[in-house]
Amino acid sequence: MKILKQNPLPGSLFALFLLIMAIACKKDKTADLSTQFMVSQAQTYEFKQGENVIVTVALTTVQDSRCPINADCVSAGYGMVTLKIKDLSIGSEKNLNLYIGGAVPNGQKDLAPITLNGTNYIIQLKDISPFPQLNMPQIPSSARLSLTKI
Repeated sequence: MKILKQNPLPGSLFALFLLIMAIACKKDKTADLSTQFMVSQAQTYEFKQGENVIVTVALTTVQDSRCPINADCVSAGYGMVTLKIKDLSIGSEKNLNLYIGGAVPNGQKDLAPITLNGTNYIIQLKDISPFPQLNMPQIPSSARLSLTKI
């Protein structure tokens, strides 16, 4: 009676092939949130990963002392927004003030580093609208922001 030995090599090659495919198909679970977006007072902007909201940005305060259009001012003034940023992936919340304009208080900036969903970003205030105008009623403000991965 002759005993046949099975060669273990084909099975090992198949297992190695499956392992390589599994590693190659593994996707980065961290979404890149880089974008430009607008947020208005009493509104929340949501960043999603798939169907899940992972970060929210709310515009809580707008202070705008920029010199109105067609006005003669001693100073250019500045605008400031306060953002409430919630990182739902880790359950953290941060309030952040960003400034824009020609007479920004000393040391204040239009951008700040921030970590969201485990990734480092720069958030920057690009604009506050509407720009102040003389003898015009002030309507609710909105902020144009950018979020850039670093």
